Amino acid sequence: MTYLTTVVPMSDLLPIHEISGKTKNLAVAEALKRFGANATLLNSKETVDGVSLVICEEDTRGVQADVLAASLKKPFPKIQETRITNNIECISRIMELVKSKKGINRMELSIGKSKGSGVFLGLMKMGFQYGFAKEIEAEVLSISADSNLDDALQYINSKLPLMENDIISQGGWISFMGPTGVGKTTTLSKIATLVSGVFGKDNIAIVTVDTYRIGAASQLREVADYIGIDFFICETPDELKVLTRTLSNKKLVLLDTAGKSQKDKLLHDQLKMFLSGDIKNLLVMHAGAQYDLLDSTIDAFSDNAIHGIIYSKLDEVSKIGEPIQAIYKHQIPVCYLSTGQNVPSDILAVKKSTLIEYAVGLSGVRTNKE
Repeated sequence: MTYLTTVVPMSDLLPIHEISGKTKNLAVAEALKRFGANATLLNSKETVDGVSLVICEEDTRGVQADVLAASLKKPFPKIQETRITNNIECISRIMELVKSKKGINRMELSIGKSKGSGVFLGLMKMGFQYGFAKEIEAEVLSISADSNLDDALQYINSKLPLMENDIISQGGWISFMGPTGVGKTTTLSKIATLVSGVFGKDNIAIVTVDTYRIGAASQLREVADYIGIDFFICETPDELKVLTRTLSNKKLVLLDTAGKSQKDKLLHDQLKMFLSGDIKNLLVMHAGAQYDLLDSTIDAFSDNAIHGIIYSKLDEVSKIGEPIQAIYKHQIPVCYLSTGQNVPSDILAVKKSTLIEYAVGLSGVRTNKE
């Protein structure tokens, strides 16, 4: 199966909206008021302020998967629900809309009435995007008309890339890349603490080229001092060249970066040259980020080869369908899941079925194995 790449004309794109509310009932009521009975609920997720719904104004049954997928990729208007004093008033509004035949006849139910909808609905509950869920449903049903959610999950798992050997255990220079605020420094600290007993303290060093954030260097220095390993701050290519020679006897060097800065890229390019390209890059991303952001982040950092991905802050999310979908598309293996702030305990090495099992556990969907 190939990932959808069809170019869809703008005139064919569907009207998509994002509606935010304090509760799901309030957001649904707002959607009903604005768009009526033909609206389709495509996705919902919890937010800091409540809940966010992705709504299509039209009935999406029968719509081509590539059209819907393209519609979801374009920027769409964000609507804030009209403030209602309490949930009872919200329920009252919904009931009035239902009685007047302008109500919720498809908002919750139109996402999957066809054969195999258990597959589709299960994937949606796990956080996968509408177009992807439909594509997987169609694929497994084409293999067997009796396919269920377990079959779909096994199919997805079979297509996910797997890192055969733990990248850290291979040693060498390991770079931690990623946007600011995703937890690169904390993740590096966890891994350094964990592997210090494997390699030996004299064989490990931490290097940072992140001179922009004083706190990052301070945290890493404290970690290095606590473990008893060497720590270096590097600001220029000349310093880096000397450092690669100084650390040539180390079995493992963990490199903290500042993110997508021009200075950081220069130092990284220099490092590859001094090490004859022998550097492995791990991209750290927030597991709670939406698919489009994950997709664009991978593209933005791909000018330096990405050898593996670490998803951070899993303790802050309730679904990881979209992070799995991003891996499915880009075929870059996930090597670690960071599940909290505790160093070094809150980190999990990813094995063959780790991502799918974690996704099922977070979403609470019931599979046929249960």
